[in-house]
Amino acid sequence: MKQLYLLISFLLLGSNLFAQNKGMIPVGKQLPAGTERRLALVIGNKNYAYAGRLNNTHNDADDMARVLQNLGFDVILKKDLSMVDFLKAIDDFGTKLGQYNVGLLYYSGHGIQYQGENYLVPIDAKANTAEDIEYTCVKLGRAMAKMEGAKLKVSLAFLDACRNNPFPSSKRVVGQGLTIPNNPPGSFVAFSTRAGSTADDNSSGRNGLFTSALLQNLPQANVGLRTMIDNVIETVAQRSGNSQIPGRYDELRGDFYFLTSRNPEPAKPKKDLLPYEPETVFVQGGSFRMGTSTDNTAHTVTLADYAIGMYEVTQKQWKAVVGSIPAGVAPCENCPIGGVNWNDVQIYLQKLNELTGKNYRLPTEAEWEYAAGGGQKSNGFVHAGSNTVESVGWIDTNSGNKIHEVGGKQPNELGLYDMNGNVWEWCSDWYGPYNNGASNNPTGPSSGTSRVLRGGSWVNNFQLCRVASRGSNNPNERYINFGLRVVLVP
Repeated sequence: MKQLYLLISFLLLGSNLFAQNKGMIPVGKQLPAGTERRLALVIGNKNYAYAGRLNNTHNDADDMARVLQNLGFDVILKKDLSMVDFLKAIDDFGTKLGQYNVGLLYYSGHGIQYQGENYLVPIDAKANTAEDIEYTCVKLGRAMAKMEGAKLKVSLAFLDACRNNPFPSSKRVVGQGLTIPNNPPGSFVAFSTRAGSTADDNSSGRNGLFTSALLQNLPQANVGLRTMIDNVIETVAQRSGNSQIPGRYDELRGDFYFLTSRNPEPAKPKKDLLPYEPETVFVQGGSFRMGTSTDNTAHTVTLADYAIGMYEVTQKQWKAVVGSIPAGVAPCENCPIGGVNWNDVQIYLQKLNELTGKNYRLPTEAEWEYAAGGGQKSNGFVHAGSNTVESVGWIDTNSGNKIHEVGGKQPNELGLYDMNGNVWEWCSDWYGPYNNGASNNPTGPSSGTSRVLRGGSWVNNFQLCRVASRGSNNPNERYINFGLRVVLVP
């Protein structure tokens, strides 16, 4: 549905043409995102020899690199850099920048301030005295100078590096966190927390709070950099109980958009589909590992070919078949139907099949997980199409506590939308322990007291909105966030 288009380059004259070619346009105009060349240096330092080990900085770097690549950046990804390797990475970055219009530095790891300068800490840094910092750590200013020297129109730096001083012996002369940077004109620097403060490493999560919010907000279309950072600040403040407020240091001229899109036209059903028929995507069968190794449920499953709904069944489609939507459900034609129990769904499917002469049913739990994970095209993501669930689904952190129209996020590898978040999706199986032996086209236990639900919803956290997460409920129970997606049997 929401197909993204890059904006067509504007025909500008004189200085405006030069500005466009360098990735910026005058203040008050819209930046033609995607027409400029973009380069990012992404660094995650975790395994420190003499400073405290950090938990999620490698995840931060991997996830940031993936999102930036999707946003048109060429990415240099580095992890666990020594002092020598750190300096070389920055110098190589600076050399390559001459061919680009936009430069971005992302760093997750230890950072420190000393005598008015911000330093990024290599994994082999050992500062027995405060004076050692200058010779064992890397100045942030070095990377900023490389971007300034390349005469970029946009220079960006995002630092998830404002943690406690990693060198206790230097505490008396080293301030907390980082200091206000002296960033050059045309640049924008954001810290995970304000200058002089420290940030939580968020050891219980996959990403730091700041990085998690960045990953959520960077792919939002038609949102300028300043507004995007406002949203990041608000997200981090809420999640930290206002104990962590990111800092922004803005010398940017004009605005910058990571992603722009035209207003998409309303989805149109295929010509051979009736208006109430769900559109489906073909899924080539094959073998995959269902479940997870962490809870000892991983097992091999083999499936035949099938077709599954591109979207969750909408209120409009449900109403056209059944005649009405459930009481208590807020009307929204293109939102997924909610408030339906498993038995309601069987009535819907029976009537849909009578109207169409086709054979629609609920997916088995195995079919659902295989499709959510991308089938034969799987990239092994934790969520359906990404390791950052907010980019592919509406969950508790980005939904605004409300349901959203289908197709509003990125699809997974098979072109399926909202497999995680928005509404839970009923499956055909009774809920019970997996058969951990290899299985062909499994249909679950022969009996039980509850039916399987998959995918999570707009009120659930990222843990419940994973490809492998399982849910269940009594088939007679109706909840506002219970819906469905169909399978079409050939």
